[in-house]
Amino acid sequence: MRINKKGLFISTDSFVASVLVFILVLTSMVFLSQVSFNSWNSIDLINASRDVASVLEKSNILKNAINQNSAELISSSLINTPQSFCFEVTIFENTNLSLPIISTIKPGCVKYSKEISSVERTIVVNQNNSNKYYIARVSGWNQ
Repeated sequence: MRINKKGLFISTDSFVASVLVFILVLTSMVFLSQVSFNSWNSIDLINASRDVASVLEKSNILKNAINQNSAELISSSLINTPQSFCFEVTIFENTNLSLPIISTIKPGCVKYSKEISSVERTIVVNQNNSNKYYIARVSGWNQ
């Protein structure tokens, strides 16, 4: 490209290069506009489900709920989770995984969505000087 006193002169090779750069930028913009954030949402959902399961386990809420045979402690904890996620906590005896002994859904949420993330934890509870084993399943979905 040369600039002289009479105006701008563009050589053929610089014109071709400019057109190729324009096509490259246009193609990049088309592909970038089609990027979906659904994959990030599912990663966030998995992490949120793991976090809820860890908090319920480490704060002994699951053990206390089993000892009291009540879902109120779990429900009151689920209220404090982010509004964009819904959770269901189901607790089973290790001998019967088809019939839950405790089940609760975060207040204000409706079951289910097309994408669910589930995390399971094993809970050991000492009852009458013997250990009983339970499975807690935390399922999460986007509201």
